[in-house]
Amino acid sequence: MHRSGRTEEDRRPRRQARAGAIVRDSRPAGGRRCILKGVRRRPSGVYRTDGGTIFRISETAEGGLKVEVLKEGVWIPGRIGMVGLRLASSTSTLDATAIQALPA
Repeated sequence: MHRSGRTEEDRRPRRQARAGAIVRDSRPAGGRRCILKGVRRRPSGVYRTDGGTIFRISETAEGGLKVEVLKEGVWIPGRIGMVGLRLASSTSTLDATAIQALPA
C-alpha cells in the first residue's frame, strides 16, 4: 500500500481498449475516477462552426498542423487553437461537394 492509502492497483491508470476510442483516466479532487472517451478524427479536413466560420486544417510535411480560415472568399492563416473546434459537437465536417464549392 502507498503512503497515501491507495494500493498500487488504484494508482495505476486503467485503460479500456476499444477500436476508434481514446480513453483518458482523470481523477478529479476527491479521488473519484471518471473515464473520458473521445473519437479519433483525422488531423486534416474542412469544417463549419454553428456561427458560420469555415476553417480548414492541414498537416504539414513535418507533421505539424496548419489552420486557415475562410474570410471574404480568401483563406487566411488561423489560430492553432482552432484545431480543437473540430471536435466540438457544434462543428460539422464539410462533405466533398461542399468543399468543391469553396475557393481553392
